[in-house]
Amino acid sequence: MAVAARKLDNDYVYARSSTMRVYTHRMPAAADTPQTEAVVQPAVKPRYSPLQRLAVTCGILMSAIAILAIMVRYATITEQYAVVNQYKNTIEENKRTLDRLEVRLNSAVNLDEAREAALAAGLGYPAASQIVKIDGTDAGSVSSPQ
Repeated sequence: MAVAARKLDNDYVYARSSTMRVYTHRMPAAADTPQTEAVVQPAVKPRYSPLQRLAVTCGILMSAIAILAIMVRYATITEQYAVVNQYKNTIEENKRTLDRLEVRLNSAVNLDEAREAALAAGLGYPAASQIVKIDGTDAGSVSSPQ
């Protein structure tokens, strides 16, 4: 088993043989033709005209203005909701107060019950002899009934 080797660029390249396969550090060239390396060109940035740059800048600014306008509107709406909620709380408090007053009014004694209780206790309208007149000019004098 003989293998032919020759030195190229400080590496050994082994010749292909139909009877054996030899592994090397470097792959031999196919059909002994020199390979051409693919030329990698640096990425070229597209060039925009000043009008295109102005249009993009204006678009970005308009988007930012629209977003700010929406945020301001949401802040205004939130403030209005706070005011509405305060009014709702005030209305609820007034309704509770009104309900309490209605309960007190309904539980209070009506005039008919008060008259019946007064008559049962012997209280009536005062007679003429029971009325005492007070003279406002003389603080210490009380006129006697007539």
